[in-house]
Amino acid sequence: MLQRQKLCTRVLFMPFAAMYNELSRPYLNELLAAEISSFSRYYNSVYQAEARVEDSGILLNAIACGNKQRSDSIAGLPDFSQEKNSRNIVLLNGNFNHHFDVQLLLTGLKKKFSRNDRAVAIVYNSYLRFLYTLANKLGIRRGELPSTFLTQKDLENIAKISGFEVVRSRPVGYFPLHLFGLGTFLNRFLQAMPLLRWFGFAQVVILRPILASK
Repeated sequence: MLQRQKLCTRVLFMPFAAMYNELSRPYLNELLAAEISSFSRYYNSVYQAEARVEDSGILLNAIACGNKQRSDSIAGLPDFSQEKNSRNIVLLNGNFNHHFDVQLLLTGLKKKFSRNDRAVAIVYNSYLRFLYTLANKLGIRRGELPSTFLTQKDLENIAKISGFEVVRSRPVGYFPLHLFGLGTFLNRFLQAMPLLRWFGFAQVVILRPILASK
C-alpha cells in the first residue's frame, strides 16, 4: 500500500516536475555562470574536468571566457605548470559531491597547476541534502544523488592537506525560478543576509594551489 501511494504521488508530480526542470535548471546554471564569469573573463581558458554523465554543458557554455574546453579526466588536462604567463581555470561541477576521495582528485590537479591557475568547484550545500533526496523521489531532480556532502570546514581542511587554499566560497541560488525578475531580487537579497546566505543550493568555491617559490 505504501509503495502504491509513493507511486501515485510521483505520477501526480510528473507534469510539475517536467515543467520545473525546464524552468529552474537553466536559471540556476545562469546564476552559477554569472558568479564564475565575474572573474573567469580575465583568464585565458576554462577547462571542465571529469564532467558527469548528466552534465549537458549548460554551465560551461554560459561562462564568460574566450577559450572553453572539456577534459574527460584530470590526467587529460594540459600541463599548465609550465605556462608561467597564462591564467587558467579548471571547473569541477559537482565532482566533490560524487567523489569518494576528494583529496586524491585535488592532489592530481595540483600537479597540473602553476601559481596563476585556479580550481573552481560547484559544491552542493550540505545543509540541504534532504531536499535533494526529496527532489529525486518526486522526479523534480534528475541524476544520481550526491554521495558526499562537505561543510565549509571540511572543504578548508581537505584543500589544505591537498596543497590548496580556499580563497573564496560564495553561496549561490536560493530561489530557483526567474519569475519576471522576482527570483533575481530574492537571490541577491538572500545572498546578502548574514545567516540565510549559507542556505544557497550550491557554493562556488575558488581554490588556489600552494606552490613553493622557485
